[in-house]
Amino acid sequence: MPLFLIMAIKYGLPHRYFGGAMLALGLLSAIVLVLYLNAARTFGSDRVVMEKVSAKDTEAMSYIVTYLIPFLDVKIDEPTNLISLGLLFTVVGVLYVHSNLIYINPTLNMLGYHLFEVEIEGGKSVALLSKRGFIEKGKALDVIPLGNQILLEAKNAG
Repeated sequence: MPLFLIMAIKYGLPHRYFGGAMLALGLLSAIVLVLYLNAARTFGSDRVVMEKVSAKDTEAMSYIVTYLIPFLDVKIDEPTNLISLGLLFTVVGVLYVHSNLIYINPTLNMLGYHLFEVEIEGGKSVALLSKRGFIEKGKALDVIPLGNQILLEAKNAG
């Protein structure tokens, strides 16, 4: 979302349709994320014990490279540059999704979520999204599976 908003600000005045599209994509992605997280909290939860816990919020700096793209000063007047920029977004998006960097993103941080890598009962290592800033080893939490490798803490923790 922040990348789309940066692109809308940078290119919006001279290229209104492109700026409008970037603004719409940014707002739409934020709305869909909030709706999804709120809906997920209504799913059934499981109680699991955190056998190992390590915070992953510090890895957010690896995400910052994406935010350099608008400052490359790409001229979007030419179709070839616009297509190239779209391909770059696609490649970066695929890399982030497949390397699990999708969970380390500023929108989740702005919504108050923290990312942890946890080992749960049975030795399975997964990512945990929680509103807690700290989770102690041995703590039992109610979690909602969002996929094979990601859990969401069921209750809003302080």
